[in-house]
Amino acid sequence: MQDDLKKLIESNREAFDSKIPREKVWQYVKASLSTKSIWRNNSLRFWQVAAVLLLTINLGFLYNYFSERSIPSNVADFKNTEAFYQSMIADKMDIIQANQSDLNGFTLDFQQLEAMYAVLQEEFQNRPSEKVKDAMILNLLVRINLLNKQLQEVEEKEKASKQDEERQS
Repeated sequence: MQDDLKKLIESNREAFDSKIPREKVWQYVKASLSTKSIWRNNSLRFWQVAAVLLLTINLGFLYNYFSERSIPSNVADFKNTEAFYQSMIADKMDIIQANQSDLNGFTLDFQQLEAMYAVLQEEFQNRPSEKVKDAMILNLLVRINLLNKQLQEVEEKEKASKQDEERQS
């Protein structure tokens, strides 16, 4: 079928080439071609701009999401909390050191916790995150708990020594 059409066009080539459409037909064809191509270019440009805007907005949301998660929300509040716990630890240490000479392995545990805290502080300065901040607070709480236990032992020893003095007198 295509061969027949091809033969027909080739045999009547001169007849097809000699006929020129009216000027009005050419103007209509030109107008419809240029309108379609402009619309296609504008439509394509519109979708390109929309895609770039959507990508930019999503990247902005992702940046905000990860930056809020990696940096503690209120560093000043954390510093106040840290200072509060550090002052509690210092007060309890003063009481323990004033009243006790035998610390029963307390100092070794306490020194290990202080060393861990120093590592956590360095990590917090290099890459601040909520996990590191929580670990630092937990370390402070464990040290306070350890100090409370040691204070309790000091108080029990003092009570025992007072009772022994009362029995002897």
